[in-house]
Amino acid sequence: MASRKTISSISPTRLRTQPAMPSIRKLAADQIDDGRKGMHKVFVESKTIALADFNAHWPAPDLALPPKAVVEPFIQILADKGIHPLEKSLRLLCDKTRSAFLPLDNALHQAITQQRYRF
Repeated sequence: MASRKTISSISPTRLRTQPAMPSIRKLAADQIDDGRKGMHKVFVESKTIALADFNAHWPAPDLALPPKAVVEPFIQILADKGIHPLEKSLRLLCDKTRSAFLPLDNALHQAITQQRYRF
């Protein structure tokens, strides 16, 4: 009959079968998937914006410090700087990802602001 080992008799090193996952803070910024490759393919490779504009306005993550605020979306930054309009960016993203896009027209906005429909 095999002897039963108690929990206290098992060493902690035997419990660890896989190497520990590296800390996120120790990873390099290029190892983190923040969507840069996909957005680069959509905007730069399709020649919608210049590579210099993309590199200048892409929010690079600082992994040494915790985030202090919510990072603005890339397409919002492009629209605020006047590089590419938000509606065109949304349409481009939807076309490239084959997702549905429902543009809100001015009539819906006016109906909501004039309170024709009560929610």
